[in-house]
Amino acid sequence: MDEMKDIPYREALGSLMWLQVTIQPDLSYAINILSHFAYNSGKPHWNAIKYVLGYIKRTIDYRVTYKAIGYVNFDFAGCKDT
Repeated sequence: MDEMKDIPYREALGSLMWLQVTIQPDLSYAINILSHFAYNSGKPHWNAIKYVLGYIKRTIDYRVTYKAIGYVNFDFAGCKDT
């Protein structure tokens, strides 16, 4: 499409894929759907990319924290050979 020739859709999609793999797995579904249109994208797809970028901006301070669990006893399922 001529309207999309100057828009960096694939570059933005690649950046979102990197974020998805490294620090934000909650983007997986949206990135999966948007990647179907990597070579045939239109304005609605670009608007969706911008929406995902806005989501990232709104949730940038969200963190997943883990608490200490305590003692865990691993005995390899009670196998005497191992």
